[in-house]
Amino acid sequence: MPDFYDVDKTTIKNLQNHRTIREFEDTPIDPTVLQSLFEAMNRTASANGLQQFSVIRVKDKALRKGLADVA
Repeated sequence: MPDFYDVDKTTIKNLQNHRTIREFEDTPIDPTVLQSLFEAMNRTASANGLQQFSVIRVKDKALRKGLADVA
C-alpha cells in the first residue's frame, strides 16, 4: 500500500497533466466501455450527493454539431 506522500504526488501529477480534448474521432465507443464510464460517474464523490450533474448522450451528428456551435 502506498504511503500518503506517494498518493499525494500522484494526485498532484494527475492534476498538472490534465488536458481537455476538443477534437474527437468518429469511432463508436464500445458499449461495455460506456457502461463502465456510466457506473464510474454514478459512484463519483459529490459532497454527500449535493453536487448534481447530468450526462446527455447525443448520437445524431447534426444535433451534436448544433449543440457544439451554441456551447
